[in-house]
Amino acid sequence: MNGRVNDVILYGAGNQGKYAVDIVKNYGLNPVAFCDADEKKAGTIYCGLPVFTKEETRKQFGENLKLWVTPEPPLRDEIVEGLVAEKFAQKKDICNLSLKPTLGCFHLQSTVIVNESRLYQCCVWGDLRNYPPYTEVDNEDWESTITRYLENRNEIMAALAEGRPCACDGCPSLYEGYWGNGGGGSSKIHVLAISPSYPCQLSCKYCAVPGNAR
Repeated sequence: MNGRVNDVILYGAGNQGKYAVDIVKNYGLNPVAFCDADEKKAGTIYCGLPVFTKEETRKQFGENLKLWVTPEPPLRDEIVEGLVAEKFAQKKDICNLSLKPTLGCFHLQSTVIVNESRLYQCCVWGDLRNYPPYTEVDNEDWESTITRYLENRNEIMAALAEGRPCACDGCPSLYEGYWGNGGGGSSKIHVLAISPSYPCQLSCKYCAVPGNAR
């Protein structure tokens, strides 16, 4: 099977894999399948993509593989060394080794918290996080509110990627990773949190906030 020049195989159909699908698209790459060392995952569909063993991946996509190893370091480094040692891939063919990591965090990339007056990415957690930048809610125009939130979020992502000052400077939650092309704007929201100032009525069984409905 001859792939297109931007086709990439995601190595690791685990928790980080679902975020990697969007991240590689931010870099202009086209994820076409997952490859995983766990043969029990072979033949399944994960995040809309087929999962192959390493042997099946070779048969389907040939020798000139482009890979994106989905786990974070240090596990990523161990996987890369193993893939190179067994001659499954060369380091030059592993895309996220040739890209420059930038500062970011999961909350900024894929979370939005909603209350009566604001949208924001994270909550202050003692000395572990900065105060988040807020986007004021316009109850008459939620579409505009969401657009402004994403624009603000993307600008922070771009500033971190380019080393410009921003509201997240110095936040202990930041770490280097492959977050996309500096706020390219296609990073999906994976976590939506509702944070009202009044007792919530949803009765979620895992919630430990006092006063919420049970």
